[in-house]
Amino acid sequence: MKNLFDEQYENLNDAYRNAIYKCLDPRLILRIGVPHPGVDQWLQSWAVETLCILTAYNPVSKVHTDAYNKYHHKKLMKEVTQKGFLCVNGINCDPEGIFPDEATCWIPGMTRDEGKRTALEYHQNAFVFKRIRVEPMLIWVK
Repeated sequence: MKNLFDEQYENLNDAYRNAIYKCLDPRLILRIGVPHPGVDQWLQSWAVETLCILTAYNPVSKVHTDAYNKYHHKKLMKEVTQKGFLCVNGINCDPEGIFPDEATCWIPGMTRDEGKRTALEYHQNAFVFKRIRVEPMLIWVK
């Protein structure tokens, strides 16, 4: 018999892995496990080798109000830029339309460990990590 946590994890894992991760400017798209040379070129233009895609929307995958999400996303953007990183606006999209779109920060140069700490701080289950010439990965924080 499968326990509820395992079932929830599988559902979230599928949702996160199937999501489309969009950068708004420049227009770039990432999918977990799919190479994207354009993103590699973009990272190289910033003279960095890593990228984290983070959100403050819907902590622990529980849907919150727009006001709550926007407040915490603005806080995330401020914190990221105060640490000296660039925060480029993006959106996480569910191609099936089951989950709502979420605003994201594409953060060139942020390490996996920094991404994990930040995701934990904003009570996220996971985030996207990319290294140049390596497929984007879904990183679970717990």
